[in-house]
Amino acid sequence: MEEAVDIWSQFFIHPLFLESSKDKEIQAVNSEHEKNINQDVWRLNQLDKSTSNPDHVYNRFGTGNLETLGDGPKARGVDVRDELIKFYHGHYSSNIMTLCIVGRQSLEELRILVLDKFSDIKNTNRTVDVWPDDVYGPDQLQRLFRVLPVKEFRRVTFSFPIGDSQVHYLSKPTQYIAHLIGHEGPGSLLSVLKAKGWALSTMAGDSRRANGFGVFKITVDVTEVGLEHVNDIGTLLFQYIELIKQSGVEEWIHEECASLCRIQLDFKDKESPSSYVSSTASNMHHYPAEHVISGAYLLFEYKPEAIRHFLSLMSPLNCRMTVVANTFGDIAQTSEEWYGTKYDNSPLDENVVKAWVSCGLHEALILPEPNNLIPSDFTIKERDEHDREVPSMIAQTNTVRLWHKHDDTFLLPKGRLYCDLVSPLAYVTPLNCVFTNLFAELLKDDLSEITYAAALGGLDYAFDNSMYGISFHVKGYTHKLGVLLDMIIDKIANFSFEDTRFEVLREQARQQYSNFEAEQPYHHCIYSSHLLSNEKLWTHAQKLNVLQSITPDDLRAFLPDLLSRVQVESFVHGNFTRKEARDFIPQLERVCLSGTGLQPSELERHRHVRFEEGYQYVHKKIETKHLDVTATEVYVVTGLDSTLKNVLIELFNQCIHESYFNQLRTNEQLGYIVHAGLRRQHGVNGMRFIIQGSKQPEFLASRVDVFLGSVDELISNMTEETFRKHVETLAAKKLEKPKSMSQESNKYWSEILDQQYHFQRSILETGELKKRTKDELLQFYRTYISPKSPTRIQVCLLAGPATETVDNLELNGVINGKNGEYPVDSGKPVTSHETKPQKRMSIRDVEEVVDDKLPDGTNALTTTGPPAASTSPISDAEGVQGEDDDSSIVEGSDDLMDQRADVLLDNQLEVGHSKNALSADNKSSNGNVGTKDAEGHGSQPIAEVGSRRGSLAIAAGMLLSAQCVQKIHFVGEDVPKFKSTLGLYPQPVSWDYHTCLE
Repeated sequence: MEEAVDIWSQFFIHPLFLESSKDKEIQAVNSEHEKNINQDVWRLNQLDKSTSNPDHVYNRFGTGNLETLGDGPKARGVDVRDELIKFYHGHYSSNIMTLCIVGRQSLEELRILVLDKFSDIKNTNRTVDVWPDDVYGPDQLQRLFRVLPVKEFRRVTFSFPIGDSQVHYLSKPTQYIAHLIGHEGPGSLLSVLKAKGWALSTMAGDSRRANGFGVFKITVDVTEVGLEHVNDIGTLLFQYIELIKQSGVEEWIHEECASLCRIQLDFKDKESPSSYVSSTASNMHHYPAEHVISGAYLLFEYKPEAIRHFLSLMSPLNCRMTVVANTFGDIAQTSEEWYGTKYDNSPLDENVVKAWVSCGLHEALILPEPNNLIPSDFTIKERDEHDREVPSMIAQTNTVRLWHKHDDTFLLPKGRLYCDLVSPLAYVTPLNCVFTNLFAELLKDDLSEITYAAALGGLDYAFDNSMYGISFHVKGYTHKLGVLLDMIIDKIANFSFEDTRFEVLREQARQQYSNFEAEQPYHHCIYSSHLLSNEKLWTHAQKLNVLQSITPDDLRAFLPDLLSRVQVESFVHGNFTRKEARDFIPQLERVCLSGTGLQPSELERHRHVRFEEGYQYVHKKIETKHLDVTATEVYVVTGLDSTLKNVLIELFNQCIHESYFNQLRTNEQLGYIVHAGLRRQHGVNGMRFIIQGSKQPEFLASRVDVFLGSVDELISNMTEETFRKHVETLAAKKLEKPKSMSQESNKYWSEILDQQYHFQRSILETGELKKRTKDELLQFYRTYISPKSPTRIQVCLLAGPATETVDNLELNGVINGKNGEYPVDSGKPVTSHETKPQKRMSIRDVEEVVDDKLPDGTNALTTTGPPAASTSPISDAEGVQGEDDDSSIVEGSDDLMDQRADVLLDNQLEVGHSKNALSADNKSSNGNVGTKDAEGHGSQPIAEVGSRRGSLAIAAGMLLSAQCVQKIHFVGEDVPKFKSTLGLYPQPVSWDYHTCLE
């Protein structure tokens, strides 16, 4: 630690400000700006700044780009390095700097270390800058801004300049106001807006921008109908503010808020060290020493006059309104300087402002009642003699299996209950997927009002529809957690909804599906990778296609079937005894309407497509909304997981991760997002390499390949001491204890969901890791990852504007035939690999080999992995999330479905091995789709399927999954359309799953 602190302190004592470092950082800042330029959150933030008081510091550009830091200053004769040095001398003074260090040493040892390393920072007696002027002047208030976003959404925001609220930190008056305006219970602003069909959500709070000024913002996400009533929404808002004023400041509301804040601080989960030191160092600027830890949480004083002061600032005369919608294309004609955001700036209608000023009260709006879900029992339950150190299955019924782990580590009065509701109907078709998604969204929407009090009391829940059904978890203080679970189960078991909310949430789903096209290019790469490697995954295009035609009654008819046969996998963790955990079973059983569970074969998890060894698959997604930003993902598949392979791929990542980042981001400046990490999906391991930048995606992919070619030398030249250090570093990471109960819960729940139940995985794998040698790692690399390997499997995903086709570009270590043009290491030229050329295919070629053989006589794509394969989520940087989180998976375009092995596998039936393979090209003489046996002879049909195309898909998947079915005879007028999309990918003999249907 001392060495690291010494290096760090020198940044502030003797910074170098090297010219080369300055240039690289300008490029990094510019890359980050280009990454952000089409993100609405950045665009709207800068628009707020650019339309504020032009004389205020807030009005300036918030980040920077090549023009402001490079070309612009150069054209004006300004030396940026000189300006950096001036800024350093003008602002970096020890008397206005704070420092926080967390370490294992004693406080006295840390104090001595800090004095030794940081005392040489100069003290120039600098004063802290304060900007007390209003962020919006008279010319910027009572204005209406209509903004055209990149993505499709609708939002109205009311902004009130309020000065600096930090000086009131002891009483936090704006927290009182935000608590009431943002409330979601009965009679709240949101409740009334939802009843009218105008809103999806509300948010209110104080945004302190810097010393001396701040803005209180109230944001409403509105519906399509609500967009036509933004002035009426404003009326309801000011009527609610008037209700707060006329009701008077209530001390019981303040005390309730104070109690909740105290509970939150007393039983706060442990933060990561990096977050803790960062927040503490910042808090030292804003709070006296005695309140550095508690100042951001607690309400120390009750000051009703301060609350009334800030309420007086919530006036239509001190307000500006921003409305964001995609319908403003003809109205928004002004371009913001830095992001090019299109907007219109006009005065608020005088009659509207007058109506708001004299709005009076609304009979449906009421203040919240006292919260009866605030916990009061914080007793830590004693551990039972039967409790184990890892989860144990403590109960199993026809429909529920329950796991339990008593917390003996964090000793907090908190707990978590996870539930996975598996239904074979949830994901069998795009239509069922959409129905299940709408069910989850309607549940959350209906629960929001009755559970808001629980949320304020430290309880929380989350719903998500997955490929297997619906999962949810409940977490918080154990005293009241069962009450929240009762609310959720009651809603599921007695679910009903209004047609108006169905239409609102269907429109919200449409926006979410459509908005993927505006996601950043690297998200397109990630999701294309998901599509190509997952045996069943519906695209947004498919979901949109069915979403438009469904009705509320369609959903009502579907739900009894969805819940008629459900299996519940559940896990209770935390401050719960075994008996308390078992007491949840009757509640959980209520979600299965028939009381009938599922067969083991219906609980199998999805599997990974098997790519043929020695092939490089290339897929390109043409982008239109990010003309200056491109991305690539290079996915190298290393095969089915095992303890040995798991530790070798993790060790490989440990050894190359820093070099990869330094070379491609720091040295070559290829982009702001440069990531290397593990990818684990459905029991298959691999390495994922992502770059997002401004160069052609084919070039970015080639640089990844060149780097991977250099790894042979990197590992070969590694000393034994360095190698052992990597082993010990990785071992320490694997044995590191979870920092919070949530981390431990998620770790165990992942094992349960994956059907692996390997709760002490890290211990076993660490033992295996410590036995590994450098030669083993090198052999692993040369077999699975090296570009020289004749058996390497690589899937290359490209996203960017239309360029030359990938067939004209070499992605295997040579850049357009020019060796040595872009060195991997400074001073070392790049040489091409002297190896047998690796076979490379476009993903489009996969279609042509589905029913035929590849050049070497093997099949192109098969699914692989055991039926109970792992589905562990990925842990990646920059928002790359788990593969099985359907809510976070971004989806590709319509034509993607023509480029991949999509499937309609039904997991309901036991599947036996069969040598028969059904294909679109293999038809009997009468035109019906048939089969050939191992010798190529046709077989006779033994089943008929009805005429509706959706029914055909479901029935065909079920029949083909049964080993006894030799042939299917299709009947009906829609058959020709359906037959044209039917295809079969032969399966490896070693697995029972043998049918893929496109």
